[in-house]
Amino acid sequence: MSLEPRFSIDQAGLNLIRILIGSYFMALSICIVAGLDPAAIFTQLMPALLADILGGTTMFFLSACFMAGVQLRLVALSLAIFVFSNSLTQNMMHLGPGSVSAFWRDLTLTCAVLLSFSSLSGAALRRASVLADRARLRRA
Repeated sequence: MSLEPRFSIDQAGLNLIRILIGSYFMALSICIVAGLDPAAIFTQLMPALLADILGGTTMFFLSACFMAGVQLRLVALSLAIFVFSNSLTQNMMHLGPGSVSAFWRDLTLTCAVLLSFSSLSGAALRRASVLADRARLRRA
């Protein structure tokens, strides 16, 4: 008979981790912190100003939805793909000093986004949403 370790983080802890990760991406989208350029995938397709607006708005919207837990699986996957493709475009198309470490940092953050929902059950995903309507069981 073996005993399994019973370590777990409750839903409040998981929500705080998700909000911390999302706030970093939100800060990137409004250029508060240095790092990933959210407009990297759009710069080849449109003028630089429009690419900055579209990239920043997309990252801000995905980060806000991720932090709120709205459609967590879909939004987390979209945010991870957006961050990965921007980092790949920004760092691997023009190799320079530090580009591999920057890509590695962004890839690690992408994995953190994907881990935020991968171990949650359906009921836990519903509890993860900050904005969801919750049915309350009332006793008569």
